[in-house]
Amino acid sequence: MNKMIVGAFSALLLAGGATGIALAGAAATTGDGLWARLTSGRDVPLITSESYATECGSCHFAYQPGLLPADGWARIMGALDDHFGDDATLDPAVAKDLGDYLAANAANDTRSIRSRAFAAYPLPADGLPRISKTVFFQRRHGEIPARLVKDNPQVKSFSQCDKCHRLAAKGHFYESSVIIPGGEG
Repeated sequence: MNKMIVGAFSALLLAGGATGIALAGAAATTGDGLWARLTSGRDVPLITSESYATECGSCHFAYQPGLLPADGWARIMGALDDHFGDDATLDPAVAKDLGDYLAANAANDTRSIRSRAFAAYPLPADGLPRISKTVFFQRRHGEIPARLVKDNPQVKSFSQCDKCHRLAAKGHFYESSVIIPGGEG
């Protein structure tokens, strides 16, 4: 957790008297991390479109819209005929519905702190945007050895969020909920 946030929270606890003690007690009773208890209980808003969950989730993990800014989703939806090497072309009405949903729930249009972090820096201009290539993602995952992800047959790629973030579908991406399959040793 960011040292500045920890320091600010510590000061709040010291200044908060009984309220600080109650917060500290509540924080100690669950195993999901202090930051989790201070936020809404999830990192990114849940998927609320059944159409999106069905259409996109039938081929891969249905990424929450809050993991990319609206311009990134627009670029992805505008290139469904070459969707990371696959043809994911949809009926135009369905594609418009999904594009509207993604734009309305994108990282730059939410209160989620983690989602806003994904939108804090511009996306690379070349190729389709990838969540795993965002500045925020790189900062959070940059020190993870390739042997645990790319060279791990149980994970294979950073695009497989749900392989390690066991609560990803519920919008939880906290480090405390990460279990890397085959990552022992």
